Amino acid sequence: MKIIISQGQGKLHINETASALKNENATILYITGWLPKKLPSTLVNGIGRLIGRKELYRLLMLRQPLNLSDSEIATCSLAEFWYWFLVLLSKTKIITYDNAITKGWLYWGAATKKYLGEAAIFHVRSGAGQGGAIKKAKKNGMLIIADYSMAHPIAIEKYLKPEYDKFNRRLMITPDTKFCSVIIKDCYDADYILANSDFVKETLVENGFAREKIKVIYLGVRKDFFYIKDNWEIKDKTTRLLFTGVFSLLKGARIMIEAIRLLNKRNCAVILDIVGRPEDFEALARAYSIPSNINFHGSVIQDDLKSFLSDSDLYIFPTFVEGCARSAMEAMAAGLPVITTHNCGVPIVHNETGIIIPINNPEALANEVQRLISNKALRESVGKNAASLVANNYTWSDYGKQLMEFYKEIVP
Repeated sequence: MKIIISQGQGKLHINETASALKNENATILYITGWLPKKLPSTLVNGIGRLIGRKELYRLLMLRQPLNLSDSEIATCSLAEFWYWFLVLLSKTKIITYDNAITKGWLYWGAATKKYLGEAAIFHVRSGAGQGGAIKKAKKNGMLIIADYSMAHPIAIEKYLKPEYDKFNRRLMITPDTKFCSVIIKDCYDADYILANSDFVKETLVENGFAREKIKVIYLGVRKDFFYIKDNWEIKDKTTRLLFTGVFSLLKGARIMIEAIRLLNKRNCAVILDIVGRPEDFEALARAYSIPSNINFHGSVIQDDLKSFLSDSDLYIFPTFVEGCARSAMEAMAAGLPVITTHNCGVPIVHNETGIIIPINNPEALANEVQRLISNKALRESVGKNAASLVANNYTWSDYGKQLMEFYKEIVP
């Protein structure tokens, strides 16, 4: 079975999708952006500094599935350059950011049309199918799969806008933005929608999509993240909490700050390590005195996350809305007890494979941290159960097999 996979701008998980399908003996054509194989990394990183991506060379090369040959990869470099030119132009106010990214994604879809020959499936990241791409794939007889990995924009606005309003911040993903219209149009135009969590499916169904059109397959986790923890004792009477990802209002940055303040007032000895890029930090710092027991480590490569997962006691992720948070899945795979919200999208059963708290509730987060600190048996059982759940159900091999089975069900 031949499958054409369109990555769209950036990386997301589509490269891993292509790799997993190749391992299932699918014939793949993977369409991605710029892969600067023949340029020195110093030059590419210099370009990256212009757009705020210091390690651009590494980030770009992460897109390339290692098990695909050059003949199985098509690049749309010009489309990507145009996208970033428009994004930079939006900073001058000549064009709005929404218009910039919308035009960039439409140009991407148009640029991919030349690669859309004969195949059974066109698997397109939602947003990358307009500009005539889906139309051409349908004309060539392909079934269209829109790969959609976030909550419906109406749900995002519902859960997140009140938080942004608190800080006078503008929410960029709303139902009335042009870019969201492009993303949702791909879902309407597709034959099927591939969602990465039951939560994402819930939000789509709530907002008008037919349940039978949506297939849920959870993404995989790298096997080297499995069973990293083997000891659930708390060392030196100080509990190390961990958050990985973009430290932002969306992910519950305010909730974490307020929970740490509560724990400090209760004389609970904790340290929170933040591993990832801080966003909305100036707005948070103006509103709060950031507790000194919150440590910011900045972004690290994925391999370096393992030491943080091994050395931490609890993982917290009080997000307002996600698709399915890969960072939380990695923490579960490692054996860390995870405290998160239903809207995180991860497949957690409360008190068995993780702890679920309500959104927008710092006190609930602080209370659950204290409950786990006081109960080693619960920490250990939740951590072990979570690691076993992910290892037995959510590998990239599992993902590839389930996706191929789905393709075989729907292809005539």
